[in-house]
Amino acid sequence: MQHAHSKQIPKIIFIDGLPRAGKSVLSGILPCYKEVEQIRFLTIIEHILPALRFKTINKDFAKSLMTTYLNEYCYESYIGRSLNLRKKEQSSIYEHISPKMYLKRLKKKDGTKTINEIKKKKIIFYFKHMTLSQIIDIF
Repeated sequence: MQHAHSKQIPKIIFIDGLPRAGKSVLSGILPCYKEVEQIRFLTIIEHILPALRFKTINKDFAKSLMTTYLNEYCYESYIGRSLNLRKKEQSSIYEHISPKMYLKRLKKKDGTKTINEIKKKKIIFYFKHMTLSQIIDIF
């Protein structure tokens, strides 16, 4: 079976590594760039990769699920559905160079126009985990 969902999000960065390897330092530097979105933590990855490794799901399903979930998550993040407004948390919009940009996006309308806007802009979404060493097998 061929993977049916196309990637909608232009650039995604996954930050992975052992504890104390510098992931948090890097996660604090990246939001200093306007093109880079605020960090996100996706727990679904923690479930998909072991399921794939233990062969309870196949590679095509894992790829389709990851692509669909990342498309949805990035879109919803862009329009403000999943904003973290709690100050001083690593994933808070207030830890980004431009928190007002996120508040302004709350007024965006759903739909194709917004999806096309995301595709045109050079937005980089990034996620931080410790179990991503297996993701290369999927993509």
